[in-house]
Formats: sequence, C-alpha cells, structure tokens
Amino acid sequence: MVHEEASPAGSQETSPIRETVWTNTFNIVKQGFGRLNRFRYRTPPGQAAPIKEWMKQLISWNEVLIEKLTMIESKWKLMDKFLWDPPQTILSLYQEIGHYDDPNVVKLEIGEVLTGSGFGYSESRGGFYLDPFKVKWNDGNKEDIYYFGLPNIKTLIDRWDDISTQAENNLVQESRADASVRRYLTLLRDKVKEIITQVNTIESTHHQNLLHIDTKHRELANYRGDYIELTRAYSEYIRFKHIYKVIKPFIIEGEKPVYFNPDDNPYVNELKKINEEIPLINEDQLTQDAEELEKRKNMLDRYIKNLQAQASERRFEEYIDYLIQTALRKSEFYTKLKDQLPTDELNDFLLQFRELTRQTVIIRSNLKPEYIGALKGQALNQIKSELLKLKLKEDDATNFIDFLISRTQPFTRIRGWGDFQDRKSKVFAAIKKLLDELGGIDIDDEILHPELHDMVEEVFEYSVIDREIRERILLERMSKLKNKLNIEGDEIIELTKEFIQKQLPEFINAIRAQYEEIERIKTSLEKITQELNNTEQELNDKREQLGHLEDLKRRKAELERDITQFSPKHPNFYQKEDEAGYGLDENGYPLEIDHDGTVLLDKWWYEIGKNAWQLYLISRKPGGKRIIEKIREITEGEESIKTVEKVRVILKDGDNRRAATRVRNLLSSESNKGIIKKIRESLENPDHENAADPHTSRIEEVRKVVEYEGRRVGIRKVDKRFTTDQAYLDLLEMSVYIYNEVDAVRDDLRDGRYHPYSKSTTDYIFHAEGGLDIDVNKLTIPSEILKEPIRLEFNPFNMHSDYGYVKARPSYFNRGVPKEEIQVTRKYIYKDVVVDKRKSGETAPKLVLRYNKELYKNPDKWPERKPTNLNPAFDRRAINRKVPFIHWGRMMYYEEPDGINKWSENPYPHISTRGLAKYIIYWIAVRTNNLAEAIEAAESEKGYDIGIRRPIVGGPFVKNPFKDIISMGGH
Repeated sequence: MVHEEASPAGSQETSPIRETVWTNTFNIVKQGFGRLNRFRYRTPPGQAAPIKEWMKQLISWNEVLIEKLTMIESKWKLMDKFLWDPPQTILSLYQEIGHYDDPNVVKLEIGEVLTGSGFGYSESRGGFYLDPFKVKWNDGNKEDIYYFGLPNIKTLIDRWDDISTQAENNLVQESRADASVRRYLTLLRDKVKEIITQVNTIESTHHQNLLHIDTKHRELANYRGDYIELTRAYSEYIRFKHIYKVIKPFIIEGEKPVYFNPDDNPYVNELKKINEEIPLINEDQLTQDAEELEKRKNMLDRYIKNLQAQASERRFEEYIDYLIQTALRKSEFYTKLKDQLPTDELNDFLLQFRELTRQTVIIRSNLKPEYIGALKGQALNQIKSELLKLKLKEDDATNFIDFLISRTQPFTRIRGWGDFQDRKSKVFAAIKKLLDELGGIDIDDEILHPELHDMVEEVFEYSVIDREIRERILLERMSKLKNKLNIEGDEIIELTKEFIQKQLPEFINAIRAQYEEIERIKTSLEKITQELNNTEQELNDKREQLGHLEDLKRRKAELERDITQFSPKHPNFYQKEDEAGYGLDENGYPLEIDHDGTVLLDKWWYEIGKNAWQLYLISRKPGGKRIIEKIREITEGEESIKTVEKVRVILKDGDNRRAATRVRNLLSSESNKGIIKKIRESLENPDHENAADPHTSRIEEVRKVVEYEGRRVGIRKVDKRFTTDQAYLDLLEMSVYIYNEVDAVRDDLRDGRYHPYSKSTTDYIFHAEGGLDIDVNKLTIPSEILKEPIRLEFNPFNMHSDYGYVKARPSYFNRGVPKEEIQVTRKYIYKDVVVDKRKSGETAPKLVLRYNKELYKNPDKWPERKPTNLNPAFDRRAINRKVPFIHWGRMMYYEEPDGINKWSENPYPHISTRGLAKYIIYWIAVRTNNLAEAIEAAESEKGYDIGIRRPIVGGPFVKNPFKDIISMGGH
C-alpha cells in the first residue's frame, strides 16, 4: 500500500506534494492579510472577531469529520498489526495450517478420504466390493480413486476371523485343500492385523495434526470476528456494503458435504449408478418369491417339530423299557414268579430284572456302536455327577473319568471270559486305589455307594463287544439277584435263559423295527433340516436383495434431495448466461450473499434499475448495453413475481378453458415483458388451434413456462444453510479486500475523490475571487458569499426518498438552496494556444493563450471540475446530511478502486476533511486583519486535515494551521 506521506518528523527534506500544499496555503494567508490590511477591513475594538461566529458551524462540522477519520485510521492501523506484525499475525497462522486454508477441506479429508470409498461384503454382489471415489481435477478430467479407508480396514479386522473361517471352509470343500490353506489364511490374518496397527499409528498422528489445524482455524475465526468488528467503524457510510460472505462450492452439514453446484457434485455419479441398478431388481418377483419361501419355511418348521415330537415320543431307552415290561408280563416266567414271591419282592425283582433284560436287548439286538457308546457316555456322566456329590473336586472327578476311559478302552478287543475277569479285577483295583487317594471313596461299600458301583460296572460291560461275554455277565448278575431275593434252586436261572432265548426274539424284532423307525426319523430330520436351511438361505438372499433395494431407494431419495435442492430447480436461484459458472459471477468469483442468502449483486442491480438517471449514465458507457439487459432481467422479473404466483393459483383450476380465460384476463393489464410476454405468447400460439382440445394444450404450455421460467426471475436467494459462518471468504483474502476498502473509504473521506458530482474548495475560492476573468494585475476583494444558511436536509440511506441512494441524482441537491449557492459552479474553461494575426513588420506569427470563442459562448458545454487528492471536495449543500458522508463503494468485493462509480455513480455532494480545512483556512485568512486574529479564530482541539501528516497513519492533526505555518518557516 503506497501512502502519499512526507518524510518523518524532524526531517529537513520536503516532498513535492508537501511543498506545494504548504506553499500555496502560506501564499493565500499572506495575500489575505495584505489585501485586508490595505482596505482596513478590521474588527471594531473590544468586539470578538465575527469570523469565529460565522465559521462556527463549519468548524464544528470539521471536528465531527476529524473524529470519524481518526476512528477509521485507528482501525486501519490495527488491521496493519493483524496482517503484518509478527508473530501475532494471521500470516503466521496460515504458515502453520499449510494447504488446509479451508476448514471444510479438513472435514472432507476425515469424512471421505479416511472413510474411503464404499466397501463391504455382499453375496448378491459376488463377495467383497470396493466402489470408487469420484475426483474431478482442475483440468476438467475425472478419475476414479479407490480409498480403502481406515474404518473399512477396522471393519475387515473385526470380521476377519469369521471371513477367514468361511473362506477356509469354502476352499477346503471346493478344492479339497490341505492344512496349508489354513496356514496361509493365518499368515494373511497376521498381515492384516499388522496393517491395522500401522494405520492406527498413522491415524493417531493424522488426527493430532488435524486437531492442531482445527485449533489454528479457531484462532483465525477469532481474527475474522475482529475484522468484522473493525468494519463497523466505517461500513455504515458505504452504499455498497460488503458482507464478505460468498456462495461456497459446498458446506459441511453434519459429517457430509452438501454441494451447491449439481454439475460438480460427486454424488451425481452415485445417483446415476443407483438409477441404473434399481430397474435390474424385480421387486415384485422378489416379494412374491420371499412370500412363497416364507410359507415353505413355516411348513418345514412345522414338519420338523412334528418329527422331533415323534422322535421324542419314541426315545430308544424308554421304548425298550416299555417293551420289556409288556413282554415280561405276558411270559410264563412272570406267572411263576408271581406265585412264588410276595408283592414287594416281586416288584423289586421286576425292577432289577428289567434293567438286566435291557442289557440283554442291547447285546442281542446288534445296535450300532454309537448307541452303545452313547449309553457308556451317559454312565460316565452319571459317575462324575455322583463323585461331585461326594465332594470330590471338579478336576479330580474329570481325571477319574479320563482314567476310567483309558483303562476300559482295551476291553473292546477281549474275546475270552477269563481275560475279561482278570483285566476287570486289575482295573477295579486301580480304580479303588485312585478313588481312595482322591477322596477316600470305597466303591465296594454298596450301602454307601451302590449307584456308583453299578455305574462303574456298566462302563465295563459297555466296553465289551463280544456278545458271549455280555451274556455271561447277564447271567452272573442274575445269580446275584437270585441270591439277594433268597430264591432257592436254579429254576430262576433256567427261566431267565428260556426267556432270553425263546421269548425275546419277537421282542428284539420289535426293538429293531423301532430302531429303524428312529433311524428313518433321523434321516428325515436331517434331510428336512437341510432343506429348511437351504430355504432359509434362499429367503435371506431374497430379503437381502429387497433390503438392498430399499437401501438404494433411500439413498436415491437422499441424493436427489441433496442434488436438486441447490440445482436450477431451486425456486430462487439459477445461473445467468453471462456468469462463468453456477454460483459464480461473470469473472469467475463466487457470488457475494447477504446474511439472509440474497445475492447482493442482484439486489444492487435491482436498486440501480429504479433510477433512470443511473440507467442513462450506464447506457452511455462502453459495454453499458449488456449491463442494462442484466438490470432489466432482474427488475422485470422481480415485478412479475406476484403475477406469476397468481398464474400458478389459476393453473390449479381443472377447467382448462376457464383457466386460459382467467390467465388472459390477469395479463391484460400487465406490460408485455419478460415472463409475462412468454405466458401471453403461449396462450396465443396458433399451433394449438388444430389440437383436439386447444385450451388444454395452451394451459400445458403455460404451466411449462411458469415452472421452468417462473423460477428464473427477480433477485436470487440461496438456501439459508449457505449463509452461516462457513460462507465467509477465506480470512486472508477477506482481510486484503477489507484493507483496500478501508483505504478507499479513508481517501474518500479526506478528499472526496469518489464524489464526482461534488463541488470542491477550488470552486468556492474561484467564485469568491470573482470568477475566471480576473485581471491578475488588479487587486480584487473577495465577495461576501453564502450569507443565507443551507436548509437542505437529506438522508443518503432512505430508499423511499428522492434523496435516498436508490433514487438520488445530482439535480436533486440544487432544490431548496440559496441562489448564491447555485452560482458556485464546477464549470470551468481553459485557454488554448492560438496564432495571433500578424502585425506590420513581424516576420513570424505570434502564439498567445486565448479562450476558445465558440466554447466561451456556450457555458453548457464547459467541462466540470471533479474532486481529487489535490483538489479536495467541499460542498456546502452537504452540511445538513444525516450522516457524516457516504462512500459509494465498489459493487464487486474483489475490485480495485477503479470499480468505484464504474456502473453506478455517486450523486451526492460531499465535505471532505481536506476540503473543509482548506475552505476554513481561506476564509479565516481573508476575513481577519492580522495573524493574531487568524490564530485565535482557527484554534481547534480536534485539528485540521491539512496535507500529509506525520507519522503516517494515526498521527496528530494540525491544531492551528496559522501557528504551525509560522513555526515551519513558511514551508
């Protein structure tokens, strides 16, 4: 930023600008005092200098302006500190955050890059799948990038054991692979876990970095608040107030981005895929198949429960007991015993004999080994249960069972009774010893532990395969039972043999038939269960496909909402033909929006369109025709919005003939412009006359125009979600724009360079000195002008008044002011170098400066002075305004100062701090008799903005120019 400043205080060097300003001012003072001394224009003795009362209003106004200038410059100096003073500068923060200058980029990196592309496992999609993440590069090329994503890796690890087991089983079943497959999968599992460990480390570091960046962004957000607060020092005086919020390409809502531009929305491709996939899934057929499978599953469930019930009713051991009792009670053996034994003893005998007979059935019926093994396992479990009841420890009981199994295992190979007895005796001795060591348990003590003793015996018996040995065991146990019941003779043994050999064959056949039935039920159960499993798998597949379809539909709805919500279908937004992109202006910059989402350019163009004088100026500028069309599009559209809404209501009428008539009547009083013209043309289109129902065709076309064109009218407005703090410009960019804006505001306040229709101090001095045709060789007396006060009052920001910035034009500020004010004009005429006529004796033409005669005779064509830095603005018509001044501002937030007044010009008069100081100094100089009176009249606590101040910004103002001029030695 270049400042037009002098050398530092105390320096003897003088810049050309400083020398010019101070020298001219000093000359004015000298000329004023000399002139007034000559004509004796003195203040009567004992009276106050009248100049002080006469200039009181202007001096007071000067204090107000100086106060505003001081405030603005103090804020500007603070901005300097924010920007450039290390280390408390936003530049240092930007160096720390690197390329993460937008916090949304950080959120996207966490939300998309780390999350990765779509990853999952689905049978319907052929196993594992990985969908790409769409990336559009700056050159317009698109690329599919596959991010596996940290959460996806974690998901894979969580499911790895199940996945690897399934894969292992599938591989073994399909390829009959050996154990190397399992080793390979185990190795792969270890590698995957190693990957997750490394990724966890990366993630931890990454999140630490992002946390640091997020902290820095919060610091930047605080700076942004400070900057916005600083702008309040001057923004109230700006016509085009910049909010520095713009339409962002996307915003973060929750954990996902919502894109403003549908063309650049990566979800568009996802929606396209979904729209292609949905028609491939026959929902009706899937639903029908699922219903049929559900019915079949229920039927199979009922059938299986029925089979299980049958199997439960015909449990093998219970059925054997039932047949034994039935056969025994029908036998001769039972009849004889019944006559010999009392009832109690008979029942006891039958109970024990039934157990012996069950053993016989097992021996004679050739049951499969697994049934015998099941009985043996049952006995072992009962033994362990009894041992635990005897307070034996769990581990000791388990060790005992293991010992018993290992010692009885060899019995499966025994083929002789003697070997069996010998082996059994040795094993039983070892068992007794072991039990004694474990808990002092004696299994021979049948009073204490008869059940345990019998169960151990059963384990021995179930361990033997040879049927002959088992029969001998049976007869031996029968003899013990005979002795126990005191049955005399061997008749009971013979009857037992006879029962076993003659009366059990039919019984055994029944057992075998029942066994076969049980086997059939078991086979049926296995078959039906497998069928049920297949049905459930098929049903689950159908349900998964239906669920996938529902997911697709739900996702489609989400995407359509996210995409279309900010597409051209948005009721208050569209892309204009001259705009570089969706949400961008004609230069490719994001459109600026107000806090409510209104596009500021649209709003300002509409306001400009309300001012015929502004439109006239624009039409005369190069490129103005295009701007006029831009303005007309918005103004006509905004004016037709209410009409379009009324047409929408009419279109709901089901009677097309009546609707067409009502629309036609509604438009009869409307101007034939914009959308109104298109609706009228659609109603009168002769192409519909040959249609079967022309009124229906017309109404349909009107409906299309209203729906597709009705949105493209008026001032655009974006969704409120794009007006939050996310919508602010990047702080570094915004701070530079604000810095430049403050510079322009400050310059305009000081000299009025951006008020092209304001008078300057020069205009008043020229008028006071007698105008342009002054003989420099003759002394003139400044005229006593502007005796009448200015009564003109206006508020620049009142939009409904002629003096409001929407309607204001320069001619308004000549109404109601004194005639003597009107006589002060900005017009001037300059002399050209012309050739004088030759006189006698002269050999060459004489060059002289003269007014152009034709121009001199036509003052309306004279050029007009405009305020500049060396010709500051001062216009008494601005004395009674409601605000200190109004800076017009630039329409584009990023424009250079040449954008100010480019398409909309500031019509207001202005009093600048430099112009006012120059005016006050001049009149004090010419209305006082001596320097003492001038010093007394000019004293100001706030000071004057005269020339360049030292130090640069925020330095002290000259409190009394006459006193300081003397102290500076006339420079």
